[in-house]
Amino acid sequence: MFTFAISPEALLALLGVIVSLTFSYFPKLRVRFASLTAEAKSGIMIGVLFLLTAAVFGLGCGNILIIGLACDQNGVIHIVVAFIAALVSNQGTWGVTKNLPAPDVKALKK
Repeated sequence: MFTFAISPEALLALLGVIVSLTFSYFPKLRVRFASLTAEAKSGIMIGVLFLLTAAVFGLGCGNILIIGLACDQNGVIHIVVAFIAALVSNQGTWGVTKNLPAPDVKALKK
């Protein structure tokens, strides 16, 4: 049986990159996201990452994800650090991909 061990920080950092790339490259989502203000974009990214962090913590506490996360005060501190890693990776990726050429809105509506 194949097992894959990953820390909460690495998992959430990877998810942060995936979220950023999703908002950068999925055509219809990209068009909607591009029309938002910078504050709204930041809020959406933080909200999505917060929900993913909560899901990882819950799945870890439920022993569905085996990520070596305790379900106590130390685990909460650990997941907060992992959330910060997700934010850093997300914004780093967003900084690289945000200057992509504007999508052709008319072509996407067809």
